[in-house]
Amino acid sequence: MGERLLAIDVGAGTQDILIFETGQPIENSIKLVLPAPTVIKAEEIADAINKGEDLLVDS
Repeated sequence: MGERLLAIDVGAGTQDILIFETGQPIENSIKLVLPAPTVIKAEEIADAINKGEDLLVDS
């Protein structure tokens, strides 16, 4: 098993995750594209506003 590299790029709309293992073709790497944390939080805020619920934002 070769060395592994974890690369994470968090942008405005998505977060991209790549796990690359040396000695393997890059096409065999694990790749994920997920919503960015800001997008997830914005959806939670919009949902609370639409439901008229209280909102607590905590880090």
